[in-house]
Amino acid sequence: MNVAPRLRPVPIEDYLVGESRSERKHEFVDGVIYAMVGASNSHSLVATNVTGLLHSQLRGKNFRVFNADAKVRVRLPSGTWFYYPDASVVCSPNRGDDT
Repeated sequence: MNVAPRLRPVPIEDYLVGESRSERKHEFVDGVIYAMVGASNSHSLVATNVTGLLHSQLRGKNFRVFNADAKVRVRLPSGTWFYYPDASVVCSPNRGDDT
């Protein structure tokens, strides 16, 4: 039986540089980069409805609602991940120059 080669983790900085130049979106999980695929019309409709509902419920409050075009960074003691969730709510935004 052959064993799959172990890939070296990609540094976060390399992912961010590549992502800023790419025409496609990629998620970053534990040093591995995953290309994003397009969603079905049904999935897109559900995601749009969720984003709209969040926006209407949070209108006038100190929250920002984002769609799947906004990259989200998750920092944990075990590592840093980057995702493009269908909808997200931000309570305290990053600095303007933060990625």
